[in-house]
Amino acid sequence: MVQTLDFVRWAKRHPSDKKMILDALSAKEASQIVIDRFKLDFDPASRCVIVDKVSDDVPFAVKIAKCRLPYDVLYRLLDGNYDDLTGLEWL
Repeated sequence: MVQTLDFVRWAKRHPSDKKMILDALSAKEASQIVIDRFKLDFDPASRCVIVDKVSDDVPFAVKIAKCRLPYDVLYRLLDGNYDDLTGLEWL
């Protein structure tokens, strides 16, 4: 099973990590956040975040597939709406 979006569940259980994500989504400059095994690169110019594994050495690294998420999709995921992932692009 692919675990790429597991960082969303992690953020829901860890309010400080969810706040870091929300702050990055509203920032005007690019940023990077590392949460558990996940690296999130935020690009406000394209309004997308690149999700990838921190390294090949993390547990279950092969189950984390690199993807690009539009900001609006990430907002929906953080709100618990997994019904529409339109815009998610596997890289």
